[in-house]
Amino acid sequence: WRPSARSGHGKIIFRSATLCVEHFSTWRRNRKIAFIFSPSLNRLLAGNPYGGELFLREGFDVISFKSNVDEWFQQTPQHVFSDIERFIAGKYSERVGYGASMGAYAAIAFSRLLHLDRVLALSPQYSISEPFDTRWAFYNKNIRWRYRVNRRTMRARRRIWKT
Repeated sequence: WRPSARSGHGKIIFRSATLCVEHFSTWRRNRKIAFIFSPSLNRLLAGNPYGGELFLREGFDVISFKSNVDEWFQQTPQHVFSDIERFIAGKYSERVGYGASMGAYAAIAFSRLLHLDRVLALSPQYSISEPFDTRWAFYNKNIRWRYRVNRRTMRARRRIWKT
């Protein structure tokens, strides 16, 4: 992934050794924002990859969640969500979540916390702790689950598209 001139540098909302949450702006008056989540096996904490550039071109501002560990975004501190709300307060009337694989899980799991209107989830890995699916057992045994996909975490009355 290489940044385009359009994305430039984002404003970091939160950064740790394993997670970076960064805002990218189209630099025009805008009422739409996309929350982009990195997939499993990502090791980059920089830039606006995994669909972020596409959403910028389509007129959305972007908040990019990038994790360099495969913990299904469980390392995200709770205060990050209130920090985001303070940062974007009142600016956006449309909020979209987008991710693939582990990122799709996060888009669904955080849909209520981020007040998302829609989620596009590509191949979401939303139940890796279930005994019937052993493909991710190695990762699951090392995860302390804080954020799950369930009725309480999904935003009611909104659309979630899974492919």
